Amino acid sequence: MWDNPPVANGGGYDRRTRKVLHLLLGFPALLIPFIPHNIALAVAISGVLFTFWLRADRFSFINRLAKPSDRQTNTVTGFQVYAIVILILLAMIPLFDTYGIEGQRFAMYGWLAMAWGDGLSGLLGPGPRVARTVPWNPDKTWLGSLGALLGSFAAGLSCFAVPLSGLVPYAMSDALLLSTILAFVVAALESLRSSIDDNFIVGIGSVLTAILISGKL
Repeated sequence: MWDNPPVANGGGYDRRTRKVLHLLLGFPALLIPFIPHNIALAVAISGVLFTFWLRADRFSFINRLAKPSDRQTNTVTGFQVYAIVILILLAMIPLFDTYGIEGQRFAMYGWLAMAWGDGLSGLLGPGPRVARTVPWNPDKTWLGSLGALLGSFAAGLSCFAVPLSGLVPYAMSDALLLSTILAFVVAALESLRSSIDDNFIVGIGSVLTAILISGKL
């Protein structure tokens, strides 16, 4: 959901920088095909442990990125969930491969959809008090949904149209069709009103949807 609507970017909370970081942390996903799985998994586990070690008052930079609600508990829950989703996606790669699904490709897509789709949504979408909100969620705006659409479309092209180590790209027509469909799905998932963190919803939901749709092309 929108990050603490009553305070938005006030109270020392640098929401824009947080969203830029959210977006930039998607780029390491492009390295998945080039890094041995056990090493990637070890790095992801270390990342999760690091986010639980972080405290909102431990570093001034982290304090500026922490939501006001996180400052009250001295945690950075958004970072924790982000890292956990990445770990889940990487851990699922062998399972995907067992069933003949390209685990690296789809784990990479889930990570990028979360980072670029959800990240660009927060970066482009102004607060609900200054922009029209979607009918089903008063905390989400149409501009934010457009950001999610553009970010997840770029994620789809990166995963399905670009040749990467060991991953043969889809035919361009199939890649464009799949990326377009998934972009609308991710935009819908990101705007859902739910008590579940949208990083979980987008990161995992986008992968399951991509696997389902790609099998029908």
